[in-house]
Amino acid sequence: MMLRSLLSSVALVATLTAAAAQPAPFDMSPESGLVTPAAPTVPTTTPAAPVEAPAPAGFVRNILPAESLRLAGEEAKSGVVVYLTEAQAAAPASLRFSVLNALVVAPEISTLNIRINQTEVSSAPIASSAAPTEIALDIPAGVLRPGANIVEFRSSQRHRTDCTVDSTYQLWTEIDGARTQLVLAGEGLGRISQLNDLGAVGVDASGNTALHIIAPSLAADPVAQSVALRLVQQIGLAIRTPKLEIDLVDALSVTLQPGFLDVVIMPAADLPPELEAARAQASAGPLAAMITLPSGANTLVISGPNWEAIARAGEAMLNAAPVNPERPRVDLPYPLPMMGEGATASLASLGLDRLEFNGRRYASSP
Repeated sequence: MMLRSLLSSVALVATLTAAAAQPAPFDMSPESGLVTPAAPTVPTTTPAAPVEAPAPAGFVRNILPAESLRLAGEEAKSGVVVYLTEAQAAAPASLRFSVLNALVVAPEISTLNIRINQTEVSSAPIASSAAPTEIALDIPAGVLRPGANIVEFRSSQRHRTDCTVDSTYQLWTEIDGARTQLVLAGEGLGRISQLNDLGAVGVDASGNTALHIIAPSLAADPVAQSVALRLVQQIGLAIRTPKLEIDLVDALSVTLQPGFLDVVIMPAADLPPELEAARAQASAGPLAAMITLPSGANTLVISGPNWEAIARAGEAMLNAAPVNPERPRVDLPYPLPMMGEGATASLASLGLDRLEFNGRRYASSP
């Protein structure tokens, strides 16, 4: 009987020792701060409500022409074109964005690089799998320039645990379009006063550009409809945007909204009282001009003594803001040349980089 009790005690001690020797579960997200407590306790206090980041001061421009930008695979890059006026380019600036990545991305060997006009402004580990991370970067003076600016997001990502080719398809980092903004410090920086700065209208938080068309003659005049349709196409080319939202409205905007442009298309005799200053010039000939109004809303006036003159004003506008390689579309930052039979182009001229690669799968496109 005593021998049986002794054997039972030995078996119990062996079982407890084996249980204590079991390894802790592998933590797939060390950057989230998760640990396995020795003696978990139930919290007795109410969690504090999340505190939202303060709104940025200054003029804020959304810059992504889409709801999000995704960098997938082991090596990836994507860029956008941001048009700035001379005053905007000279102002102190910062870049704010929100980033989220796949759980399987290893932060210790994965990086996100930000380049603006070929100047690297940030290089940091990719470590935002638990929740989106808000990032704010000061842009060094002299990096931004009037006209087209190329902002690039580049990722180098490696898998935490898997070294197969298939595992590379699980790697991604995503930038939130609604929270990706260029913040410019100063007053009156949203104003666009020249036709060659039409690209600075930019996009809204959804990645779209909206035109508010004020043209009361369209409903009953087929000639006016034809001219206005052509003008809208020309404006889209001048703004260099991939997506236009067209709204026919009855009145001018009451405030400045990034990504929005008021467009007044009508003969000089029909111009509203707010545009009385432009009436004399429009009565004398074709007029295409950015007009500054007390509301601050960016307003493009295309007018003339008649609809034939208004059509010519559209051509003048496109000459001032032409389509050429120096003015790429906002979603096409890398060259896309038209190549005929027998033509050649280096990969570097198409936006591809020389890269030392130690991964499993490399894919790139300009």
